[in-house]
Amino acid sequence: MRTPETSEAFRESGASLVTDPRVEIAPTESGRPAATTLLERNYAGLTVEVSWHPQLDQLHLFVQLGEDTGKVCTIEAHEARDAFEHPYIYLQRAGL
Repeated sequence: MRTPETSEAFRESGASLVTDPRVEIAPTESGRPAATTLLERNYAGLTVEVSWHPQLDQLHLFVQLGEDTGKVCTIEAHEARDAFEHPYIYLQRAGL
């Protein structure tokens, strides 16, 4: 399910991760925290990804529309599928 478009969009989006500032993150060689993409889709310029960041023990929802830099919020594990299917509800709840 991984496509170069969605992977590249996440890495190059410039979106910042929503994290607890007290948590130190050891970056990968690219300078970004290691993450595993669990769900992703890219259709008509809308990119939606749910990824797990093991160093933070957090799930993040990433949403990008067109050339927008994208938005990221933290979600709970039981919300992953619903957040993937209805991302704007979760972004609004996070105040983004």
